[in-house]
Amino acid sequence: MKQIFFSSDHHFLHNNVIKYCNRPYENHEVMNEDLIKKWNAKVGKKDLVYYLGDFAIDKHKPQKVHADLDSILNRLHGEKILVYGNHDEVYLDFYQPYFIQIEKYMDLKINDLKLSLFHYPIEEWRDQSKGCIHLHGHCHGQSKSTLFNRYDVGVDCNDYEPKTLDEILLKIKSRDEEIKKEFDIGE
Repeated sequence: MKQIFFSSDHHFLHNNVIKYCNRPYENHEVMNEDLIKKWNAKVGKKDLVYYLGDFAIDKHKPQKVHADLDSILNRLHGEKILVYGNHDEVYLDFYQPYFIQIEKYMDLKINDLKLSLFHYPIEEWRDQSKGCIHLHGHCHGQSKSTLFNRYDVGVDCNDYEPKTLDEILLKIKSRDEEIKKEFDIGE
């Protein structure tokens, strides 16, 4: 059975993200390999991954970056849909054959659950008051938001791996319960 996953902000090829986000890697080569290994341990070849931006960053010559990205993208399991982020825009033409769809923003319905997908966290989204969940990246786990039904799917706050919708829903429920306790919000 095909599973659906969500992830963002791998920042493949980016040495500085290791320092900025306190990632447990000595360099981007080691990081790339571990992130690929963790992705493929969760995602099957026929699964679907909604990727919410910032796949890679590199300042080298485009030919080198393209060769490195080709190697990474060809090794990652699953079909991929990209909701692109600020660091993806320079690669959009290159990404075309690797992602089955590329969007800036996406509303999605899985079973009866509505999702709003965007790289950036937003304060309001379509059907927010009707239980629609906003999934985003960009924050690297640093968002201090107390908004219900909003979740950062970035690898820095998700064990450096894609997560299923069920895993995300459990995390949202737990986080939202903590917010209710902190602000003494009743049911």
